[in-house]
Amino acid sequence: MRITLDESARRVVFSVEPKVRVAEYIRVEEFLPVAQPVAPRAQPEVPPIEGAMVQEVVLQLPSNFNADDLSQRLVALSNIAGGSLALASFSLDTDTFTLKFELRQVDPKKLQGSEVKTVLNLMSRLSGAAGREVSLRVSLGGHLPEEEVKKVLGDYYRMVRGVDRFLP
Repeated sequence: MRITLDESARRVVFSVEPKVRVAEYIRVEEFLPVAQPVAPRAQPEVPPIEGAMVQEVVLQLPSNFNADDLSQRLVALSNIAGGSLALASFSLDTDTFTLKFELRQVDPKKLQGSEVKTVLNLMSRLSGAAGREVSLRVSLGGHLPEEEVKKVLGDYYRMVRGVDRFLP
């Protein structure tokens, strides 16, 4: 496009000139050799994992929980986990105090012992008086199917997220 100014005639002239064609594009085809198909590698078969696997369980026990029932469920869980649990950690946090109880290398004999039952009963009574839940963290020491853990722990087992304790 070209613009010219004619001052004597007091006008502006716009002129459009067609573009000059340079050259036609030439199409060139090249034939590449066909690649031979590659045989797929044999993949070792991995057995499918049915359901989720858990290694650690975090529970919020209700206030005034049944200590004997919980003890029996933990014994059953330790039997499923190969005879022992790596860790069982109980924690009760109130406005006036914090009570923590931790068992390491927990076998069924420890869980059925009078010392453990006494502490669990104390935590149950104190949680009922304070109206607070007891936090329980169990490390299984290995991976177990989540469905089996749910069956053993029953109503105690539910997914706990960080904000659950703040929600009604």
